[in-house]
Amino acid sequence: MRARMAPKLGIGPVQDHIGGMKYRLEVKVRGAYPKPFTWEIYKGGKPLWVERSGDSYSSESEAREAGNAALLRWRNREDQNRG
Repeated sequence: MRARMAPKLGIGPVQDHIGGMKYRLEVKVRGAYPKPFTWEIYKGGKPLWVERSGDSYSSESEAREAGNAALLRWRNREDQNRG
């Protein structure tokens, strides 16, 4: 049986500019019901994630909310490193 690639969800990636760098959040279906959704944060146009969820979520919006909180933590870390 061939493995299938998990689809990306949502209208498009959420982008955040941190110290001139673009980060993007992607919500994906990686697990099984009842909590199939996860999130990953990517830096710039690179194909490898820099952070991903350790938990799975029951809805896309729940995963996106948690991913947005992680993006905020990235922004705060970058601000502290610059200041």
